[in-house]
Amino acid sequence: IEFIRLHDIDFSVNWADRIIIYTSSEETGLYYKSFVEDIILGLTKRGAKLIPGFDFLRANNNKVYMEILKYQILGEEFGYYSRVYGTADELVYDIDRDKIISPCVIKKAEGSMSRNVFLCNNRHELVKKAKNLSRTSNYLYELKELIREVRYKGYSRESSYQGKFIIQRYIPNLHNDWKILIYGDHYYILNRGIRKNDFRASGSHFRYRTGSESDFPEDLLDVVRR
Repeated sequence: IEFIRLHDIDFSVNWADRIIIYTSSEETGLYYKSFVEDIILGLTKRGAKLIPGFDFLRANNNKVYMEILKYQILGEEFGYYSRVYGTADELVYDIDRDKIISPCVIKKAEGSMSRNVFLCNNRHELVKKAKNLSRTSNYLYELKELIREVRYKGYSRESSYQGKFIIQRYIPNLHNDWKILIYGDHYYILNRGIRKNDFRASGSHFRYRTGSESDFPEDLLDVVRR
């Protein structure tokens, strides 16, 4: 076993079939995680065997890619109720085409413990929350864009709301969800309760039940295994 710092990775070396175990990063802003992704993707191109695979690194703290990956694994068999967006403008376009049904849940791509997760009951709430979550402020650049729009006929300004997010169907009257971790042949199941007058289980710390007390339907364990 050899410990190597990421910035010391030498891509001139033959990495084919070498096993690499690494960790992600969840620091504020996810700037170092972006660096981790660059290095790990580079090792992928050099033939290294990565644990975990690059897809799972990309999905870490990235709900947009998490939804894409979930669909690739489960397909439509178990329902695909999420829509992913790169700007609030794209969402407004879909709302105008009646592709979004309210109430619905909006989630920022990054975050945990139910942070940046909101229930929206109508179009007004959804658009307002989407703009708040996706706002990418750069007032000097926005001023330049405004000047370009005035100066050049037909010029379209770049969106000021380019933080990615997802929209999910709201499922009412839920009492809990389950979080399941799999290590080898072992399943660790956590039943997470939902508080009254709330809709979020993640981060609730409410009526947690584990293992055989979690009431998870055992016939779905094969699905989880995927």
